[in-house]
Amino acid sequence: MSSTPGIGLDPVATGFNATDATFTWNASYGQFLAWDAPGYTIGPLGASGSGPGKKLYWSFIDEPPSVAEPVIITVTAKDPASGAFWGSSAVTLAWDGNYSVTVQDQE
Repeated sequence: MSSTPGIGLDPVATGFNATDATFTWNASYGQFLAWDAPGYTIGPLGASGSGPGKKLYWSFIDEPPSVAEPVIITVTAKDPASGAFWGSSAVTLAWDGNYSVTVQDQE
């Protein structure tokens, strides 16, 4: 049994305070999950969502339609008051079989 519900994703900010930003997350496959204290109950968030700069998790349930297609996860940070763009990043996860992934590329 795993000690986490998926791959942990923490927003890391350079040039601005991550706690002041609104982050928008998107995944080409799978879903994001919330898993927080005090109860550590898993909450599904879907394949996209936005919120404050806190840790979330990415996971999947079903076998992917094609292991040749990597999973692309993107995140964008914006000023919640003005909507000004503060930054973005992406990570590519390559399939290693039908039920595991490895980090292929980070931007």
